[in-house]
Amino acid sequence: MGVPKLRSHLEPYASPVQFISGQTSENSYSRRVIVDGPGLAYFIYHQLRSSKSRSENRSEAAPSYQELGTAVILWLESLQSFDLEIAHIFFDGFLPESKKPTRISRLEDYRSKLVKIKTLNSDRSAYSLMNPVQLSDLLLRKSNDLPAPPFLVPAVIECLSNSSFSAVTEVVSGEADNFCAATVFQDGGIILTSDSDLLVYDLRGRGSVIFFDDLTSTNHSTASILKGVAYQTSSIASRLGLKRLLPLAFTLSEDPGKSFVSLINASRSVDEAEASFSNFEQNYLIDIPNGLQPDIEPLLKRLDPRISEYILQILPHTRSPPHKADAHVSFAEYDIYLPFLIEDPDKAAAWAMGTPIRHLLYSLTPNPASRVHEHFRKGQRISRTEYVPFTLEETVSSCSALSETIATTLGDFKDYATPVAWRALGLLEVLRSLLEENKSLPPVCDIEAVLSGRAVGVGWSVLHLYARVQAYLYSLRMLRQSVDVFITAQNSLDERLISALKPLQTQLGDMPELATLFPELTRKSGEGECGVRVSKMFEALGLQEPSEQGFTGHKGKKKKGRKGLKKEGEVESTPSPSSTNMYNLLSLDKS
Repeated sequence: MGVPKLRSHLEPYASPVQFISGQTSENSYSRRVIVDGPGLAYFIYHQLRSSKSRSENRSEAAPSYQELGTAVILWLESLQSFDLEIAHIFFDGFLPESKKPTRISRLEDYRSKLVKIKTLNSDRSAYSLMNPVQLSDLLLRKSNDLPAPPFLVPAVIECLSNSSFSAVTEVVSGEADNFCAATVFQDGGIILTSDSDLLVYDLRGRGSVIFFDDLTSTNHSTASILKGVAYQTSSIASRLGLKRLLPLAFTLSEDPGKSFVSLINASRSVDEAEASFSNFEQNYLIDIPNGLQPDIEPLLKRLDPRISEYILQILPHTRSPPHKADAHVSFAEYDIYLPFLIEDPDKAAAWAMGTPIRHLLYSLTPNPASRVHEHFRKGQRISRTEYVPFTLEETVSSCSALSETIATTLGDFKDYATPVAWRALGLLEVLRSLLEENKSLPPVCDIEAVLSGRAVGVGWSVLHLYARVQAYLYSLRMLRQSVDVFITAQNSLDERLISALKPLQTQLGDMPELATLFPELTRKSGEGECGVRVSKMFEALGLQEPSEQGFTGHKGKKKKGRKGLKKEGEVESTPSPSSTNMYNLLSLDKS
């Protein structure tokens, strides 16, 4: 996001700054740093991707979630080595309704990019998704056009929450940039971001903005020096003859083609009473939501952003028990935008997996008249799926059935490493779904690749299989985080439902972190032990031992599906318009 061209227009008015290790500043706020969390996650991702693409080991250019988390920690620690205080790291926990068109557009953009990549690689391995050096020269020059990992931000939040930065990491009840601006407005400091929107906020005289990609460091014999470019917005506005930069941003958004001199002149005569200006101004008013329930606030600060957004939509109702008849309960609609998965765009949506689990989640709403709208790729467009909450009896039954499925599968795979056992759970549910639809099962080596995280070759079939497994397991994660909040919130659930949810809460509490649950698929040399590790999986399905080429569902005997969970088609759908030294991979370290 951000106002196009605003940063480039203001760049001549920015001031060089430097921080020398071992030296403190006279003004404490000048070393107090507030970090735009999503911006940091994507900055590190692109830095790692670019660095790994140029390295000698070009076969694995996409960083794993584990590498991303490690690199973020190292980068922040490197800032501390210059005596900078990391005061806050804010992540979006809720985006306003006004951002809906932008979010749909962004999902559509991801879909288009995926189709383009598929078209460029239709006759060869899809491994180029993971390895940009195998793409066309165009995509190689624009590697940022490739879809980022779907759970990039949640994985970084999880890593930070388990690090020395846990106390300053927070998923907020609004937009991260608003909280960054509010903090600096009140207490001063430096905002580190990639978003030029932060230049528009009123930061007072003690606030400044530094962009991630403007930071560089050098090592000298006596000290290390960190250099950057600071945009002191209040000072810049004064130099331009403006009280604030908001009129300039407004004028620029209205006519990006104007010269800078014309923009300044127009900015000085903006009628701030005009409705168009007032509407624009609403995007940059510092507005921090009221405090949340004290008992659940610590949980909310650690939620994945998409889950936080759903919880915060229904939070005003959480003090009223759900599923109780009330003729006066108002109708409510809630939106959730599912992460964009790296899948085969020519196949059915991977998010079809886990639908019954998410339907169960959406049935925990305290308002039985509510409707939940999911937004994700279906076919060649971004569509909306509507969910109507289960009755209390259906919800309790679904909880019991899901708990039984988890207990049975994890028990069958108790000899496996924990992340592998959970991936086995996801794989089994994907294979059961294919059997029920009488569709061909994937080759054994694709199944083994998803289980182990290593494959002889990563084609579109294994990527789509992995995406379906991710959809199922992430649906469980969504349920886990939401159940933790609902059970902790007093009087938010019916007692019968709480009793049914508590076994699930215990089981889901053992889910691995994203970094180990979803490893990056990497190449392995040779055929290895393809098929050996998955024999137990076919036994659990009641199938004959398959060949390495796979088989169709009707050739084996399948067990009955788990009772109680709705079939995935039972939801109403409504379409709508390695280097090991991480410092060497980051641009911050230029020594």
